[in-house]
Amino acid sequence: MEQIWSPEFAYGIGALVLVLSALSIRNLGIGRIIKAMLAWGLIFAVIFVAFSFRYELEPYWLRVKGELTGEATPISSGGEVRIRLRDDNHFHAQALVNGKPIDMLVDTGATFTDMGTARAVELGIKVEKDGLEHEIRTANGTIIAYPAKIELLEVGDIKMRNVTIFVADEFEEVAVLGMNFLRPLKSWRVEGSEMILVP
Repeated sequence: MEQIWSPEFAYGIGALVLVLSALSIRNLGIGRIIKAMLAWGLIFAVIFVAFSFRYELEPYWLRVKGELTGEATPISSGGEVRIRLRDDNHFHAQALVNGKPIDMLVDTGATFTDMGTARAVELGIKVEKDGLEHEIRTANGTIIAYPAKIELLEVGDIKMRNVTIFVADEFEEVAVLGMNFLRPLKSWRVEGSEMILVP
């Protein structure tokens, strides 16, 4: 037989006693006390339901948070990761590089992921400028970049290890997620104001 006096039951009784005590001190009529009890009961019910469905409600909370803060937080739902279009008409993702957050522009025209030298060092990426250098053509001309590896790159529920990136001082303005991040995915597409990534 299930035990009635569970911690949850005791908490409910305690909350009820607390509300009744507060109302009785104010010398309210029985009708107003009943209305107040119903109101408090509704509040507790809403909180309980929200807590019970907290994992299902998380994508909606992340979307609201992104709208309020302007952050492009990836939303993982139903095996997909969704990235909303930002006001600059580009898709930005709040990624984790070696466990540290960084805002990255998703660029389907970039072959490789890249970022600035100083930022790479801050994120724990080992940069060896005495290694093999590459010439990369950009809209501002040709620059010299150096290959490096991200041990762990995370975007929502997507996790990739040993991701090749190119590092250069000229990339300090913005970090880019290139096609070497998108290509290994099962699929990716753009629907309206969202980019949908399928791991």
